[in-house]
Amino acid sequence: MNIINNFIKYGIVGGFSFLVDILLLYFLVEFLNIYYLISVTLSLIVATLLNYYLNKKWSFNNTKAIASSFNKYIILFIFNYIMTISMMYFFVSILDFNYLVIKSVIVILLIFWNFIVYKFYVYK
Repeated sequence: MNIINNFIKYGIVGGFSFLVDILLLYFLVEFLNIYYLISVTLSLIVATLLNYYLNKKWSFNNTKAIASSFNKYIILFIFNYIMTISMMYFFVSILDFNYLVIKSVIVILLIFWNFIVYKFYVYK
């Protein structure tokens, strides 16, 4: 499968995962009154697991055992998590930006980085 098709499918999966992430984040903060950094952690875990499964099966058509790609995916998740939590804390707690706006900006910033890592490392 060529890289353009991979990227289109990756974008569709990413858009869906983003909706799950942002809606769950909103629900946890606004309706359950869970602190936004804890909510970011929970919504990111759910969205990441969904994203992993859909990208593995559909975007990159990876048929290897889950263990072979999931361990690599966890490394990427840890990096993304540290970046997300750090930027959320800085921009929301210190600079007083809206948590949903900052979460959206972070996702946009990570799109191309994640695609490259998925294509050439995680699902290779």
